[in-house]
Amino acid sequence: SLIKEKVAQATGEEVVGVSVAWDYEAKSHDIGEAAESDLCPDTDLDVGPPAAPQRSFDTPITNKILSAWHVHLHDDHEGHGHDHGHAHSSGNIKEMLETMETSSVAFVVFKLEAGRDKAIEAVADRGVEINGTVCKLEAGTAEPREILWENLPVTPAERKMKVVKGAFLVLGACALWTLLLYLPYAHYMASFTYARGDEP
Repeated sequence: SLIKEKVAQATGEEVVGVSVAWDYEAKSHDIGEAAESDLCPDTDLDVGPPAAPQRSFDTPITNKILSAWHVHLHDDHEGHGHDHGHAHSSGNIKEMLETMETSSVAFVVFKLEAGRDKAIEAVADRGVEINGTVCKLEAGTAEPREILWENLPVTPAERKMKVVKGAFLVLGACALWTLLLYLPYAHYMASFTYARGDEP
């Protein structure tokens, strides 16, 4: 892949492979519709007019991955014996895949751990340039089986905001519980008189 070639050239170390996580959440509904349409071709799904494809940082990587997977989706004018609706759907799927963005993190696997350490030292100052973007190379902190790939598109800033939001929600729930349940009970217990052996 493109990332594999760029990292190998910049570090001089042998790269075994690269894993890239896709921002699937933003396209989950469209992908679900496309999968359902492919599994149930008799179902007429209104996918709407095709959006104009937009090139981004991920487009060359997407094209190389599609080529490596031998995925060939034809445009509307390339029917190849299929009906017009199917070709139209394939064109939409192709545009969706080509415009799908990846997460800001990719995992590069080196042949040896020593090679990984040398690669990190080699590009510590200049980084690795990929399609005009300088990427930072650092050692991973988790094994591949421990990674939640669907959460990789969440940036550290977004994660901090969600933690802060969750903390405020918990504090708000505790305040409501105190005002609506505990304070009335405390007021009742404090105002009750135990004279003459009465019980609350």
